[in-house]
Amino acid sequence: MDGNDGAAVRIALTCAGIDNDIPRLLAVSDEGRLDEQSGENWVVLAGGSVEVINADLTKGAATNLSSPLRSNTGISFMGVIPKGVDLH
Repeated sequence: MDGNDGAAVRIALTCAGIDNDIPRLLAVSDEGRLDEQSGENWVVLAGGSVEVINADLTKGAATNLSSPLRSNTGISFMGVIPKGVDLH
């Protein structure tokens, strides 16, 4: 953050990589400021080994690529979905 121009920008950081042929997925778990004079920050990355890193930086099965089961056709119902009325 640069206090001179009033900009306060936060960036989410996720790191993905391979260490000894093992996929690893890390995310920021903690952060802080070293000192007010320098404006430098520190971060702690947490995570670990995963089987697969998906395109959306999630781990495990890529459920976004799944499709509906034909065997479930016609046996479920979404219920009543009101439209045009403010229910809040």
